[in-house]
Amino acid sequence: MNCNSGYEAFKKFVLEKTEGFDFGDATNEAFLSNLVNYFSYGETSLNRRKGLLIRGSIGVGKTSTLRLIQKWLPQDEKFMYNPANDIVSLFNASGDDALTVYKKKKQRLFDDIGAEDIGKYYGNSVEIFEKIIYQRYDIFRDEQIRTHLTTNLNNEQLKAKYGERAYDRLKEMINTVNWNGAESKRGKQEWFFKPEKEEDPNREPTPEERAERKKSFIQNQLIKPFKGIKETGAFEIDKHNAYILFKVFRKARMINVTPLEDSEYTKKAEEELKQEAQKDKKGHKPMLKLLEGLRDGDKATEARVNERACVLYVIDYVLRLASNNRDIEQIAKQL
Repeated sequence: MNCNSGYEAFKKFVLEKTEGFDFGDATNEAFLSNLVNYFSYGETSLNRRKGLLIRGSIGVGKTSTLRLIQKWLPQDEKFMYNPANDIVSLFNASGDDALTVYKKKKQRLFDDIGAEDIGKYYGNSVEIFEKIIYQRYDIFRDEQIRTHLTTNLNNEQLKAKYGERAYDRLKEMINTVNWNGAESKRGKQEWFFKPEKEEDPNREPTPEERAERKKSFIQNQLIKPFKGIKETGAFEIDKHNAYILFKVFRKARMINVTPLEDSEYTKKAEEELKQEAQKDKKGHKPMLKLLEGLRDGDKATEARVNERACVLYVIDYVLRLASNNRDIEQIAKQL
């Protein structure tokens, strides 16, 4: 396998779609290759389970390059883009209600954190990203959904701004990438996308487009991480996509969960969720609510337990396929 294939595909996309993008020297290309391969399952030094905190001075191309990667990625791999100061403006208008959207199970990029203004709502001053870090940490811990950020601040400045506890949570869920040295020699990027025909956002996808999206999902969420099992011993996929993968296998009638397995994996899911909740329940209302739901058996918590059981089952199922040396390409054709 060509470990640079992801980066080569990205370069081809950039050259076809943009004017004036500067890839820089060999050192900068190696940096970009490592970054692009992180998103495309190529060879990278970064931990794919975690998100990215990209630090660099103004004008080195942090935001523009990540936006390019976002546009290049297949639909099911894209991340949402959110400038930090835009979030503060929304909070100033609507309070905490404006922050609930960031609790959703979506991969996100928060751009230029640390440079945002203090949030102000009805006379109260709030560090918005202290709140958001806690929200995103819950999603990372419970669902393995990644969060990406860019900043100009160093570690001590981030800790001073958001507090030691929030900073510790941030460190746990990100790879820190310093974009400096040779990269900064490029100066401020001045490039633009070539004009394209605008698509109607309300248009329903064609059957061919649906088939292509499914193919892309299976390639990125089954075949690529399956091939990494030999190297890592783990099937590296976030919990949200693992649940979707379970439903894909079940729809294809390739898995049939027996009552005994259902009971076994439900118990495993409950135990895993209890351990996660116990680990971080102090002063953390969502965790207290989860523990109460597990104890009282409310429907929302039962649904969460069921989803986690499906995730645990499909991960074990794929690992068994790998241990039996099954041909994942042939299996994918049956989905």
